[in-house]
Amino acid sequence: MSPPTEELRKRRQQRRRQRRGEEPRALVEQWIDAYWRTGDIHLDSPDSPFKGCIIKIAEGVGYLTESRKNWAYTQVMGAEAAGKRWQYYAYSRPDLRPDLSGADSEVEAMLQALDRMPPPNVVRYCDGSDVAVWIDLEADHVGTPKPQVEAWILRWLEGLESEGFPCGLYVSDRWLDEWVGLSDATMSRLFT
Repeated sequence: MSPPTEELRKRRQQRRRQRRGEEPRALVEQWIDAYWRTGDIHLDSPDSPFKGCIIKIAEGVGYLTESRKNWAYTQVMGAEAAGKRWQYYAYSRPDLRPDLSGADSEVEAMLQALDRMPPPNVVRYCDGSDVAVWIDLEADHVGTPKPQVEAWILRWLEGLESEGFPCGLYVSDRWLDEWVGLSDATMSRLFT
């Protein structure tokens, strides 16, 4: 079994032991993901349990209108004022533009959105990986072959990373297994 796939298997076993009370749970920072319809997230509230926010700034192409950009900027300024960190995410649908030019278009849209925003915070995870931006994938990809979805996702990740933005996959391992497959290339970027 390859290292990332083996690592996921170990993490799943550890979570099972933790749920059964056989092993203590590690403390995890609680962040909130948000987009313009959620309204202001008020990270400065004394009651806020959140240590940071992940803000949607892209969906396909043409998402970040001036009003959405202003909303996102306000959230970043609120996070900064509260001493909290922020990152960004793009909601993507490889099934709608399944060829690699679709991934390239969404990479360009995300880069343009990032150019309009304060730089995201890079967070180092306990496994040593760094992330500043995320790709959120939730939709079912019926009819799109797994290798094609994987190639699309990897193209997106590589496009952002080549511009200096370390990326993570914002998906469940179950979704990844069902619609892409558990390859080393995808597993090494999955955060669960």
